[in-house]
Amino acid sequence: MHLEGSSSEINAMNYSPDGKTFTSDSFANTFGLWRVVDGTISDGLKKHSAVRAITYSPDGKTIAFISYKKISVYIGSNKDSGETIKLWNATDDSLVTIEHERYSPYDTVHALAYSPDGKTLASAGSDKTIKLWNTADGSLILILKGHGDQVLSITYSPDGKTLASAGSDKTIKLWNTADGSLVNSLNSHDDSVRAVAYSPDGQMLASASSDKTVKLWNMTDGSLIATLKEHEGVYAIAYSPDGKTLASVSGDDGKGRTVKIWGVDFDLNLDALMIRACNWLCDYLSYNPNVSAGDKKLLEGCSESKLKQS
Repeated sequence: MHLEGSSSEINAMNYSPDGKTFTSDSFANTFGLWRVVDGTISDGLKKHSAVRAITYSPDGKTIAFISYKKISVYIGSNKDSGETIKLWNATDDSLVTIEHERYSPYDTVHALAYSPDGKTLASAGSDKTIKLWNTADGSLILILKGHGDQVLSITYSPDGKTLASAGSDKTIKLWNTADGSLVNSLNSHDDSVRAVAYSPDGQMLASASSDKTVKLWNMTDGSLIATLKEHEGVYAIAYSPDGKTLASVSGDDGKGRTVKIWGVDFDLNLDALMIRACNWLCDYLSYNPNVSAGDKKLLEGCSESKLKQS
């Protein structure tokens, strides 16, 4: 299917939760709501300042987007720009504008995330904070402070009780959404953390970094489960709906952009992990012709571990 609605470059897009529509925005300042079934525009093209990010509310009735506009603010001899966050009701065409500039006039908003119940919208940006907004009236609820540099990515846990944030300070921070307190800080990346994503069951958190790795974290205790390498600087990640695979997107290093799919179906039960590790070692020792006779003695306990797994 080929869709045409604007002659300008498309800057952002996203699917609705039910998969029936998706939104697109172009540098020509037009906003389209498309029907997936036939590719037609279901609500025309809206005029507004250029949009850089779009996200749907969980019920699909409201669309939040970051709208760039100049507000003529000067810092010394440098002109800066502000950001506006807008909530558009796709049902009745109403629009709520969040006055982000009022609280952070020099801030660039990098990320938006709805809470699972749709009542709160989180925004993160270059002022090193995360702001929580009431989606009903656009009022500010909380400001979360703790990052040492700009915040690049935010995501809610599936139960909505925790918000994960990541940024240029190389850290991932976990926040209690009820009171805004910092629950934990995860430190293992060697460069900016560009994206974070919860597994569908909320047991794991994946983080992507400019340090060319994707890391998987246990949300029970904040421990590092695995580091996925052989990637260039990674700037986007997404779990499959069943949580068994993770897609990561690398940056342009002169060799082009790549998408990698990882198997991440980890059992976080330590006993089960031990059995899986033993079975992997047994298979390796059994079928690798280069294993020495001395090392093959380790096979003596393999049958027992495989019986435990079954």
